[in-house]
Amino acid sequence: WTTYTNEWKNHPRSDQAVFWKSASALALAPALAAVAARAKVRADGGMEFNPAKRGVLPKPPDKKPSSRRVIYTRPIEEIRLLSNRFFDREDEKPGLVGERCFDIVLGNGELK
Repeated sequence: WTTYTNEWKNHPRSDQAVFWKSASALALAPALAAVAARAKVRADGGMEFNPAKRGVLPKPPDKKPSSRRVIYTRPIEEIRLLSNRFFDREDEKPGLVGERCFDIVLGNGELK
């Protein structure tokens, strides 16, 4: 799972969403049965299902993501102030507050 998510890191979520539109939640027993039906039985009697080895998980359209991660630190008081200004609540996730700052500066989001 980690390998899969790392491949998609920094790609727009919209590129991945198309693969999961028809997905639905399963209870544990049917989920285990679905995996067992696809699993390979090992010599020791155990089962192995490795979607990465089998190539059954969707891959990003290219290996060069169009986005890069921006990481920085700001005082919590400033994050709360902007969170309140942008979202009318002071406990919005810091990443969303930072994203909104970019949107406003780039003209993709209007300041209230």
